[in-house]
Amino acid sequence: ELLEKKQHRLKVDNIQYRLHENEHCANAVSLTSPQKVTTDSSFLFKVTLKEMIVLIGQSGNFTYKTYTPPDVPFSAVKQFGTTSVVQFFFNAMIMVQSIENPDGSGSKKCHVSINTFSVSTSTAFEPTPLLEISPVVKVGNPNLRAVYQTENLGRFVSQEFSVDVDKAKIGVTPSDFRVIANVTRGMVEHLKCSKVSGSEQKVAGDKQNGNAFFIKQQERGSGIATTVRIDMEALSLVLLRDDTRKLASSMFDLRLAQMKCKLDGCVSVMYSGELSCNVEINFFNKHNMQWEQVVEPCTFIVALERMPDEVGVIVSGPDSMNINLTGVLLSDLSEIN
Repeated sequence: ELLEKKQHRLKVDNIQYRLHENEHCANAVSLTSPQKVTTDSSFLFKVTLKEMIVLIGQSGNFTYKTYTPPDVPFSAVKQFGTTSVVQFFFNAMIMVQSIENPDGSGSKKCHVSINTFSVSTSTAFEPTPLLEISPVVKVGNPNLRAVYQTENLGRFVSQEFSVDVDKAKIGVTPSDFRVIANVTRGMVEHLKCSKVSGSEQKVAGDKQNGNAFFIKQQERGSGIATTVRIDMEALSLVLLRDDTRKLASSMFDLRLAQMKCKLDGCVSVMYSGELSCNVEINFFNKHNMQWEQVVEPCTFIVALERMPDEVGVIVSGPDSMNINLTGVLLSDLSEIN
């Protein structure tokens, strides 16, 4: 009887231990099992830039050696002075917003609003007040906007870029051409040197990492639905005879009105779009101090479609286009250097 009671007690203790162990496992599972969290979030960042000036050009008299291949003597020397400077002046407001919804979808927006944007040239590497110079480029209230739609807490599914401009005017003189050409030439020289040094480092890294570089390049391909939209009310490109920037120095005025451009598709695969605008070209007659129409207003439409293996471009214009040529116009054209 004692033996039977002891065996029965062991069975009861074993059953109680198993029940306790099962309860502990159940509690552990309930604590570690993932649960879907339904929360939302919002983030807003805003920066205001007032009277910003950016200078690009050559500062002071200096020399530097351009890149030459290893088998060529390293003797090429370039020397520049303070003769070519491009100044950018603008006021801007930058706003970044990110929204995440409870279902995992969301959007990310970046809006840049620019006021008093102008580009000018000078011969001194120092800020120049706007009242003392005439801008080469003056743009009225451009707005840039980028919108990304996301799902699964951050995965991009679509993106949209838009640019809206009220009016833009460009007035270029012969000296402006020289300054811009010098600055561009200097930047290209520096880029060539940096690309060569960067390519040497890349080749050394590829030898160590195998094909990692090529795999990274392939991963950059994007099949995200993309929309690009550009709206501009009016664009005026004036070619000036000399550097006085007076009305009498004007020569040609290319005007584009109601310019609208839109592209849809996937940038890395295919896309289609359309560009439409009204075109007009005027010539300033310095003898009677009047603007004369060379090409009368007409509308052009350019349709673009890119497929994986080909690109199609269709240009549509008016049935007739009126061009006016005068003796004064032909005489001024013959005097252009």
